[in-house]
Amino acid sequence: LEETKQVRRLHELAARLMHLRDLGGFLSEILAAGLETTRAARGAIQLLEADGVLRVAAQQGFAAGVLPETENAGADSPARRAIASRARVLIADPGQQEAAAALQCTPMISNTG
Repeated sequence: LEETKQVRRLHELAARLMHLRDLGGFLSEILAAGLETTRAARGAIQLLEADGVLRVAAQQGFAAGVLPETENAGADSPARRAIASRARVLIADPGQQEAAAALQCTPMISNTG
């Protein structure tokens, strides 16, 4: 039953995404679906700009001012490690500073790299 619900959610998402024209709306829908599927309370999508800067493009579940901008994220940050390795980075207990039980950073790489 849960798997059927998730497949239905993906079909609904695909139908809505076909009508979206702005990147922000597209990313917000993707994030909402990911949070629902993983039963996560909050999440964010960051984009790596051409100048190498990571910028928050969509977020959900964070109080105003809580989600740090990541423009100055060091090379050892989970997001930068995911980019460098081109693989998902999982941290089971990121500690007090992240205010989360677990953290996942997954790079999504376009067909142009």
